[in-house]
Amino acid sequence: MRVRPKLEALHKAEERENKMNEKIGKFYRPIMNPLINNRAFGLIFLYGLIAATFLACSLFYFNTVAVKMLPFDNKPEFNIVINMPEGTALPVTANVAHRLATEIRQLPEVTSLQTYTGTASPYNFNGMVRHYFLRKQPWLADIQVMLLDKNDRERSSHEIAEYARHLLTPIAKEMGARIQVVEMPPGPPVLQTVVAEIYGPTEDVRRQVASDMTQMFIEAKGIVDVDNYMSEPYEYWRFIVDTEKAVRLGISVDNINKNLAMAMGGYKLGDIKRNVVLEPTYIILQTPLAIRSQIQRLKNLPIMSANGTLVSLAELGHFEKSPEDQIIYHKDLRPIEYVTGEMEGRLGAPIYGMYAVEDLLENYKTPDGVTITGMPYGLLGPPDESTQSGFEWTGEWTVTYETFRDMGAAFMVALVLIYGLIVWEFKNFTIAGIIMAPIPLTLIGIIPGHWIVGAEFTATSMIGFIALAGIIVRNSILLVEFVKHEIKEGKELSEAVIAAGQVRMRPIFITALTLMAGSAAIISDPIFQGMAASLLFGTAIATVLTLIVIPLGCISISKQFYLSDDFPDDDEVITAQPATYSTPLWLRVWTIVFTVSLTIFSVLSSIYGFAKNIFAKRKSDDASDIPKETVQPVSEVKTTTDESIKDTKPEPAAKTVTAPKKKVAKKKAVKKKVVKKKTATVKKQPTKKAVKKPAAKKKRRGIKLKNINEKSKGNDDENE
Repeated sequence: MRVRPKLEALHKAEERENKMNEKIGKFYRPIMNPLINNRAFGLIFLYGLIAATFLACSLFYFNTVAVKMLPFDNKPEFNIVINMPEGTALPVTANVAHRLATEIRQLPEVTSLQTYTGTASPYNFNGMVRHYFLRKQPWLADIQVMLLDKNDRERSSHEIAEYARHLLTPIAKEMGARIQVVEMPPGPPVLQTVVAEIYGPTEDVRRQVASDMTQMFIEAKGIVDVDNYMSEPYEYWRFIVDTEKAVRLGISVDNINKNLAMAMGGYKLGDIKRNVVLEPTYIILQTPLAIRSQIQRLKNLPIMSANGTLVSLAELGHFEKSPEDQIIYHKDLRPIEYVTGEMEGRLGAPIYGMYAVEDLLENYKTPDGVTITGMPYGLLGPPDESTQSGFEWTGEWTVTYETFRDMGAAFMVALVLIYGLIVWEFKNFTIAGIIMAPIPLTLIGIIPGHWIVGAEFTATSMIGFIALAGIIVRNSILLVEFVKHEIKEGKELSEAVIAAGQVRMRPIFITALTLMAGSAAIISDPIFQGMAASLLFGTAIATVLTLIVIPLGCISISKQFYLSDDFPDDDEVITAQPATYSTPLWLRVWTIVFTVSLTIFSVLSSIYGFAKNIFAKRKSDDASDIPKETVQPVSEVKTTTDESIKDTKPEPAAKTVTAPKKKVAKKKAVKKKVVKKKTATVKKQPTKKAVKKPAAKKKRRGIKLKNINEKSKGNDDENE
């Protein structure tokens, strides 16, 4: 059923449209006429737009709007990582973890917590990147804190984590521990937010530079939870075996080590056999902690000799302290040291902490007499050589740099493609430039919009900026296309641009308000708040400015609208503008090059795909081919014994075939006839010279068996 509006309804709609255009013209024309007719006002407006754009971008320089990869999400958990000095006993670490857990339990948002001392806690993707599964030393501990649901608490998890850091840090320092409050990252996990990878010619130089930079990290504003990957020097007990006495008693060194490992709890007797479980439960035999923590009592550990007598451990050697070797970290086969830290406060991006550290490095010289800096080459990669001191900034900065670099490159490619399509459509480079002119104007709304809502400029903000470019270009195309249509009707350019803005204002505003309403729905989301601010404020400002900038731009390039083949032959218009025009050579060349490039790309893509399919098909056909002189028939494969394969000269025998032949249906995939199956055994025949026949293509499952004796009988009994 077709619904046709009545003619009266169409007339009424036209009248309403005219009345709406008249209302819009009452305030639109008084704004546009002075800008069009007075050049001074137009220049003032142009310089004002340029100044407003630079002023908006200066908010980044003055840190009014912070830049970050992704804001912290509102998660229901966070971890507290405890690092005691290397060599600390397990009971001491457990006491520190218990004291910190008691303090954190007082927070009203905490629902539960669990401490892990001397063992690794259940880790997530972030813990896997930070190697938390290796935290199994007695001086390491974790506290996993669970929070209320985000809808049941007022503070975000980031605010609670910052409060917990300020609450626990003084207590940890008092007890000689270093803590890190670790939140779940909203984006890709990294080793730490701020990481300096230090290179140097020798181990001593690297460690000294790392120690000095650790102190600079502590002094830098905004950097907290400072630590490094250097282990503090400590000693461990080592049992020195008197090998001469042990051999005389018939006791091996391995037997002594096993008994010591069993006493200390490092020997697994087996595991408990249960139903299907993810991890086994081991049976471990060890002495009580009160005994194994005393060296003198360990000397009484009995060791069985070869003749069955028990010998005390003290008679087989003695205990002595030895210094533990330092850990050497490598990256790309180059030794390095790590200095890490987290960012806190409103300026939570790593770039702000990095600049603070760079300020402290201005007057610093390394032990080998080098002034080091990470700007700008340290932002992009490691030093070229390790013969002198240097460092590289990594951590969250690497992810931020790569993300904004790739998105910026994608934005530039998108602008080039948009420009090429507009040139293709309008056959004019200048008009295409005017259409894309409002894209930078979106920054006038985007950056102050982030300041208004208190959001950080993140990767999602960049996505909103890129998406907004296409929306603004669409509005510009509508206006320019309407201007061209009005000029074809014989109107003056000044009247045509005002009419374009007056008529197209309402549909442009309707689409803009729809987009703004959708953006306002996600303005409260912590991750997509930046995108919402870009789309909301960028659309509001850019839409209004587009209705002014595009008409003024059309006036400034008025000649371009009359350089067209379809310009009407009207006497009044001809007196004011050039009468005829042919498409210039550069425009024809551009069109031809663009068209030929796309055509060549499409043809090459098709040829590549076709050739790839042909080669793949030919390769599969070659793999399925079975040469006749190297493959035995099916009946021979089944009946050949191991002894016949070993023989080099087959003995003559009579050939008997008892089973009836069965016809095999032809398959579409194989053009030649398929070999018929035989059920009877085939005995050995006298040696005959094989007759070469073209091999039939046949796909066969199983192992390809080669004929060992090239002079063996052929496939005379094979019926095709």
